[in-house]
Amino acid sequence: MTPMVLSVFAGVLFGVVILLAKPALLALIPLGLIFFSICFKKPEIGILTIIVVTATVIFEEALPVIPLGFGSLHVPDAVLLFLIFLMFHQWRHNKEPLFYPSPLNIPLGLFYITIL
Repeated sequence: MTPMVLSVFAGVLFGVVILLAKPALLALIPLGLIFFSICFKKPEIGILTIIVVTATVIFEEALPVIPLGFGSLHVPDAVLLFLIFLMFHQWRHNKEPLFYPSPLNIPLGLFYITIL
């Protein structure tokens, strides 16, 4: 497809979304895209956000579940595992230290293990 056809298709799709979606949702879409781009650069921000939101705002019964053969997994848990993998992947390829020496490393590590 040519760039012109893709641009027209994207414009029509954007117009349909504007007509069908609620205005509050449309305001959150750019903020969500910015947040996801930040999370791909700094996964620890996404991990802390998931911990804070699931611990304070959202009840466990309201979380969507991914059924597995041996049990089930909440969607935030799956995202949390992905972000931890992304953090490890970035550490392996950037050769930067994953953890800096701090007195809080052991309590935070135990807290992350408890959450999982």
